[in-house]
Amino acid sequence: MCVLHFKAIVCLVALAQFAFALDVYISPSGSDGNDCSVGNKCLTLQQACTALISAGTIHVDGGTYSGAGNTQITIAAAYAITIKGASGSRPVFAGNGVQCWSTQAPIVIDNIELSGCVKTGMVLVRFRVFHLISF
Repeated sequence: MCVLHFKAIVCLVALAQFAFALDVYISPSGSDGNDCSVGNKCLTLQQACTALISAGTIHVDGGTYSGAGNTQITIAAAYAITIKGASGSRPVFAGNGVQCWSTQAPIVIDNIELSGCVKTGMVLVRFRVFHLISF
């Protein structure tokens, strides 16, 4: 009887962790037709934000991200998001003179470079830079 209850509790804890945290992935070689999983990465930050259904982390492969879906986007999530560059890589969001992102979601940026982004007009509420390479 105890073993059955223990297994049920372990299953519920595992499901709860999945329900409240999610990892999605983007890559310069990804496709927005993908589901943003580690094996099927998306191309744009916008698609990754859409794929998040709760608080979670967007893992960003090294490379340059610019243009539609990567700059001039509004992150409209009502939950915390971490945008994290892959270890040992250098992901760059190139604004080329435009606003990169605006958000009112709690957001953490870790190991990401924002290059050429217009700073005025960025609405960042509860924004915390953990390790921003440059801005």
